[in-house]
Amino acid sequence: MALEFGATTLIVYVDVDGRVKDTRIELGSGYVALDEAAEHCIMEQGRFVPQTSDSAPVGSWQRMKFTWRLDSPARSDAADSLLSAYRKGDYARLAKLLVPYARDGAIDAQVMLARMYLHGTGVNADVGEAATWMRKAAEQGSTVAEYESGVFSEEGIGGPKDYAAAANWLRKAAHQRHADAAFNLALMYQSGLGVERDPAMALLWIEAAIGFLALPSADAVRPGYASTRDSIRAGMSPDQIDAASHSTSPDGPVIRGYVRNRAAIDKAARAAYPAHLGEHSGVRTVALLVFVLSDGHVGDSRVETSRGLPKLAAATVQVLSQADILPKKIGGQSVDAWQIVTWTWALH
Repeated sequence: MALEFGATTLIVYVDVDGRVKDTRIELGSGYVALDEAAEHCIMEQGRFVPQTSDSAPVGSWQRMKFTWRLDSPARSDAADSLLSAYRKGDYARLAKLLVPYARDGAIDAQVMLARMYLHGTGVNADVGEAATWMRKAAEQGSTVAEYESGVFSEEGIGGPKDYAAAANWLRKAAHQRHADAAFNLALMYQSGLGVERDPAMALLWIEAAIGFLALPSADAVRPGYASTRDSIRAGMSPDQIDAASHSTSPDGPVIRGYVRNRAAIDKAARAAYPAHLGEHSGVRTVALLVFVLSDGHVGDSRVETSRGLPKLAAATVQVLSQADILPKKIGGQSVDAWQIVTWTWALH
């Protein structure tokens, strides 16, 4: 029998064609990889019946829940041991059980170990170990770990303060719609901490942060975000505010790219699959920053997250260079703009 292993509740925006255009994690499963898998799955494969108004389809936010189960007896047994230690409050045993998974690259185990070392739960408190494990998870593309690594760098947890590194980690998390990361990044652009002071970029990121807040669970922090936005706007002229609204930059907020020729890219991905990935297996997602031209063609791309596998990142760049991506629109007109595009590989 399969073991229930947590649930992820998402809020998704369904457009008039029934396609998912945006997602927010309202309630996580407690396992980073499962939550991210839910988002990727629903973005890439989700199709829904749109809501209607006066008999016409309209875009709307909808809520859905993923319940995760483990069908493998071996994996179920391992999960059962971890959950048993957690429920009994035997955190010392839990830490020992997590170590081999963390060393093998399990993101959730790395994040959990980092937090245990940070707070001295089941282990001796060690901020250096906390920072090391959190960074390992961030380097694999965990949005939560990217944000936490940004905070660690900004506050000097586990090492000297490094505002430039903080901005880099926060930007990666913000590109994956992490509201707090976008908020902190806006403050850095407002003050010039770790980045060149740029009120326009600060405004773009604070407005993005407000948009990233999951509904309705973030109502408590929304007024504070709005107050920060108002203070940034107060120091800008109307022309500066208008110019910011038309700005597109790989360092600023980016929309998620929708690949229109999915079948062709799937075929290209199978042909480009790296033949020698050693002992790596499982599912790995590579995120690219892609400069999408107004006609949907790819003009340039940068690797945002490679999951620590350079060959896989190179293959993703090669494959997505052939993609036809829905262009961004400003004022109803298609424009050249940077977008974040993810591609998930099943390694074997």
